Amino acid sequence: MNLIENAPRGLALAGFLVSSSASNDIDRPITPQYTSDAAATPDPASDPRLSSTRDAIAALALRSRTMPDVAAIRPAAVDATHQLLDTLLEGAIQSRLPWETPHVATEGGGDLTLRWSAGGARSLSLHLTGTGPIEFLQAWGSDLREMADGPLRTGAQLLQLWRWLHEG
Repeated sequence: MNLIENAPRGLALAGFLVSSSASNDIDRPITPQYTSDAAATPDPASDPRLSSTRDAIAALALRSRTMPDVAAIRPAAVDATHQLLDTLLEGAIQSRLPWETPHVATEGGGDLTLRWSAGGARSLSLHLTGTGPIEFLQAWGSDLREMADGPLRTGAQLLQLWRWLHEG
């Protein structure tokens, strides 16, 4: 089942990340299971680890509305980005993977791109339009010349990309 491409407005990630490595349940919906770990919070939407990223998105959206030389960011791209961040943080918490604040950039046509780097040897970019599938770009190697890209199809794939960024 293609959870992301068939979703309204191009995104349906929430609730589809799993921390299990069993192949038969990798795409099953999950129930959040938060621990007493101080790093875990029950509501990713209000988690302070996302506040600087949300602030950066809001600043870019404001700039795009007030500066004539900057393409306006689509509200759907902003909504999709917030949903993706909530889902990714929840998956990272459940999988006990580290969280890092992404670099946020606008793209022509009102799209947003999130980019993370791991030690200069790996990077992960997610391109969000809010109207179509989320596109990913992985880059690796000493000069980041090796690449793989494509549409993000499931929440499990998102978590796999996050694990790749942090664990190799």
